[in-house]
Amino acid sequence: MISLLKKILKVKDSTLKTYERNIKRLARIAGHDKIPPNKGWIAGEKGKTLIGKLNKMPLNVKRHLFVAGAVAFRAYTVDKDRSAAWSIAMNESANKYSDQRNKQEKTSVERANWPKDGYKALGKAASIMKRKISGLLSKKEYTNLEAYEVQKYIVLFLFAHHTFRLSPATLYLKASETENTLLRPRGSRKWVITLRKHKTDKSLGTLKVELSAAVSKVLSKYIPKLQNKHNYFLSLKNGERMNKSSLSKLILRLTKSILNKKVGVRLARVLKVTSNRQSIEKSGALLKELGHSAATQKTYVRKD
Repeated sequence: MISLLKKILKVKDSTLKTYERNIKRLARIAGHDKIPPNKGWIAGEKGKTLIGKLNKMPLNVKRHLFVAGAVAFRAYTVDKDRSAAWSIAMNESANKYSDQRNKQEKTSVERANWPKDGYKALGKAASIMKRKISGLLSKKEYTNLEAYEVQKYIVLFLFAHHTFRLSPATLYLKASETENTLLRPRGSRKWVITLRKHKTDKSLGTLKVELSAAVSKVLSKYIPKLQNKHNYFLSLKNGERMNKSSLSKLILRLTKSILNKKVGVRLARVLKVTSNRQSIEKSGALLKELGHSAATQKTYVRKD
């Protein structure tokens, strides 16, 4: 399917893999062990039946699958034909999702997993995890398993201050012109994350984020003790490099065990933005009053 998708889409490989993964998921829902070789399973009456089955699913789930169906149909025909049924279903779910987000109401999943203390709960979870692994913090170097245990605290502490997506799993600890990196500039006490490959790199380009003094202090003690051979920030128990999927699962497991709430990366980002709601609303009101963009507003700010 990847080869077919490449013929109709000019997107990053990671995006192609996401499309393929969702198409595989759609195929399983339709009763197939793997993606069929032709469009018969998503066309005609079979397609309508499958769309009907998806419509019974939660909006945040089915919207991705409707996109998968529409893209798969295009791929099978090498973009010579499109399915009206899948396109309509995709657009309707996208509009409903936009309407839902514009209402700024919590989804059912968010309500079920929203911590009592909001974003501050991640900081409390990090503190609890720190106490659990406190005996390891004084060691001069770590085995793979010890590093993995301390890493649980590091990950929670990082997300309690900076809510990236899953990019921490991509961070390389040596200088590079192509990789995402986590480095401490010479003469600086603060670590800097440079994101060259990320979800919005086409529109925003390379992003540089200076980490807080608190996070930098913790990293300065932790990173020199690592013994991994791959030179990436995060590792599995066996010392192999951790991928984004494993990081996502780790965060969910940790927050569930400590907070009894499944706080994933997306919810963590929602929690942080919500915690800054008043300043965001105040800034928005000022933008409206002055009648210009956020970028223009920044040029109006003067240093003391």
